[in-house]
Amino acid sequence: MKDMTSGSPAKLLFFFTVPLLIGNIFHQLYVISDTWIVGQKLGKEALAAIGGSSSTLLFLIFGFISGVISGLTALSAQFFGAKNYRRVRQSIGTSIIITAVLGVIITGLTVGFLDHVLHLLNTPEDSFQHAKDYLLVLFGGTFISFFFLYVQMILRALGDSRIPLFFSIFFNLLNIGLNAFFVFILKRGIGGVAEATIISQTVSTILCAIYAVKRYKLLRLKWYDWRFDWQFYVKHLKMGLPLGFQCTVTSLGMCVVQYYVNEFGTDAVAGASASGPLSTIAISALFSVGVAAMTYTAQNYGARDLDRILHGVRIINIAAIIFSAVVGSTMAIFAPQLIELFVAESTSKAVIDYGALSFRITAPLFPILAVLLVFRNVLQGLGEANTSFMSGITEMILRSVSVPFLAAWFGYGGTVACTPLAWLGAAILLWWSYIRKIRQFRREGIPAVSPKIISKN
Repeated sequence: MKDMTSGSPAKLLFFFTVPLLIGNIFHQLYVISDTWIVGQKLGKEALAAIGGSSSTLLFLIFGFISGVISGLTALSAQFFGAKNYRRVRQSIGTSIIITAVLGVIITGLTVGFLDHVLHLLNTPEDSFQHAKDYLLVLFGGTFISFFFLYVQMILRALGDSRIPLFFSIFFNLLNIGLNAFFVFILKRGIGGVAEATIISQTVSTILCAIYAVKRYKLLRLKWYDWRFDWQFYVKHLKMGLPLGFQCTVTSLGMCVVQYYVNEFGTDAVAGASASGPLSTIAISALFSVGVAAMTYTAQNYGARDLDRILHGVRIINIAAIIFSAVVGSTMAIFAPQLIELFVAESTSKAVIDYGALSFRITAPLFPILAVLLVFRNVLQGLGEANTSFMSGITEMILRSVSVPFLAAWFGYGGTVACTPLAWLGAAILLWWSYIRKIRQFRREGIPAVSPKIISKN
């Protein structure tokens, strides 16, 4: 575990972020392998299924729980920064129970209403069954997926990005191997791709949890760390649920956009699906930067050190903008060649054209997304969950209101353009909220997250 309340902010952020970036690269290798195997072996209908309505629904569900867990672990990080280790353990116990309850509820809802939601999203008929087969397995394994996320995120919140890296690499390599085995050898089809994911997550979660508990005494919870404290649960829910709903409302806006993309047919959906993995490489790298920003900010918020917060936020913003500008421009220039990597030779040229257009519209605007993600995570670290929720509302409204007009005026390109437009609106809101929060801290000081300091033992 790493205390980020002392030492060089630039050095701390760099060495914390690098393992996250490497882990995300390996994660994208698994996503790319999924896309390549499906696109080459199972056809454009299956490719459209994993990247169209399926991708939107997965982002909706796992975005919600990821947001909740992010809020829960941000609170744990604040206690860690305040050196209140008893509260850290109690926070972990509370968070595990909340995650388990949400896992049971969401599994029942997603499996029970899957058909209705796929129809509601106007999923093309030729890819409907593929999407259903794929999602039934993933949603059936929601419980283990949630704990896979929690184990990774709590370790990062406490300053350890290396252990999650090692087990993330293990998960992704295992997943790639099982994908190939299930599809090419066992002929399991698109359901086999999902089965490989759940099996890999199960094995990785168990091994990572065992190793982490053995390595860190702080993670060895006592019976009293599980005691029910209503006010403590409310405190965690107030932090986690707004962030979860922020991801949900953002996803609802994406669902509206996906509805209009589906209207352009299977070629358009397949093109968008082919562009997804490579776009996600850049975006997930920015998410890594965001996680680093949240952990650093939360710990220094707990330590009540405003100068370190300002210094770190400035460094991470500059790095994120430069990185996203270089990567986004490169992707836009080589868009057609990148799309061709993920489609079979027999695939129509229209699929490649749609995918390339997606790159050329969104990739050059990645710096806007970089600013959005940095400030959203910084505000999470400062305990401003409601502001993150409002940024999600802003994204949803901008996507939902603009897409009917832009789709009618500019066709498929108009539907794609709704996304960077939503980024811009949310980024402006978050930047202004950050400025106001810093001004408040300058006037009143940073409040204590925990009035009593408890020894590590």
